[in-house]
Amino acid sequence: MIRYGNDVADEVIEVVRLDCLRGAGFPISAHRHRNCLISGVSEGIYLMTPRIPALGKAVTHHHCGPLSFGDVVDVYSVALNDVFLQIANHSTSLAPDALALAIYGEAVSDLRFDGSVALVTGAGGGLGREYALLLASRGAAVMVNDLGSPTMGGQDHDPSPAEAVVEAIRAAGGVAAANSDSVATRSGADSMVADTLNEFGQLDIVINNAGIIRNRTFLNINEYEFEPVIDVHVKGCFFVSRPAYEHMKSAGYGRIVNTSSGSGLFGSFGQSAYSAAKAAIYGFTRTLAIEGARYGINVNAIAPGALTRMTGDVLGDDGDIADMTGLTGEDLLMQLGPQQVAPAVVYLAHESCVLNGETLSASGGRVGRAFMGVTKGIYEEDLTLESVAERIDEICDESDYVVPDNVDQEMQLLLEHLHTDDT
Repeated sequence: MIRYGNDVADEVIEVVRLDCLRGAGFPISAHRHRNCLISGVSEGIYLMTPRIPALGKAVTHHHCGPLSFGDVVDVYSVALNDVFLQIANHSTSLAPDALALAIYGEAVSDLRFDGSVALVTGAGGGLGREYALLLASRGAAVMVNDLGSPTMGGQDHDPSPAEAVVEAIRAAGGVAAANSDSVATRSGADSMVADTLNEFGQLDIVINNAGIIRNRTFLNINEYEFEPVIDVHVKGCFFVSRPAYEHMKSAGYGRIVNTSSGSGLFGSFGQSAYSAAKAAIYGFTRTLAIEGARYGINVNAIAPGALTRMTGDVLGDDGDIADMTGLTGEDLLMQLGPQQVAPAVVYLAHESCVLNGETLSASGGRVGRAFMGVTKGIYEEDLTLESVAERIDEICDESDYVVPDNVDQEMQLLLEHLHTDDT
């Protein structure tokens, strides 16, 4: 039991200094913090999972009764020097030297990238920009790549967005260089990797973030709109990863973070091309993780959701999220901005991250694991069309499923039924 003034929680929790959180990449703001942790998000968000080391094992919101593992406290932030922590529905003021978040376990020390070099594609704005800024703020040297197209379809070319991000990093005391080659061609990908090696002498991290979007329903999209989406997302991921992977293999270490999407994992109306590309990246990530493990190369993916230029029609002021939450403008951006995804991505790029072949779903401060499973299903020695129809509910029953690490483990589900008589 622990007391804060007259407040009591039945589980032992610790108070972590606010500067630990700020150092962990979670900026503090004076916005509303109802039902959330002090992390720069505004109201209504159930924040992290225990897999995010920067927060340790987070306590989450609980309206009444004692705290238990996985429940969250309420935090109200008026200013950095005046934070009120609500525990089990009782508020108490914390001294400035203990401004903090209540968690189970000990705080993870700052995750640094000193001596590391990262290449981030599509980093001239949106998500990629936040990844580059966070990496640089933690000590990484960053090659900021962006084609600089003024359109969401990826047409035209302008080096200024990448250069602007580099200027921002350097102004903050970081190290960065710009590249404006296209990921959609092998020559462009080879060039940006070569530029990174020439500039910094090594390459430890690749974040494949570059993307375009061309939304059309299936019957309305033509091959000239479909192919560029595949070129940028799928071929771009392959083209950039290939020379980077070869260098990482020689070095015996590497971190690659690819960008999938909920659209590819679960489907989305009007996004047949985009969904196909993002689903392909999920499979590519799984296989590259299997192959790269023996070389010390971990490969994971992020399925992000954030308010950017590409998603303004869905997540912006006129979208459903704004209608449901009542948030608009800066409040909506604070809730759903790219800064709410960047910590999860940058964690996947850290040397301490042991995940391999995983996909994290991240949006608005929520981070979860996205995975593909298979039900135990049925087995019949002489399977018939009618038996499939009759037992379809058993086949689809999710109460007992497995998450295979590879296709061999999936085949094990069959082998369990195939017994040979040795007598």
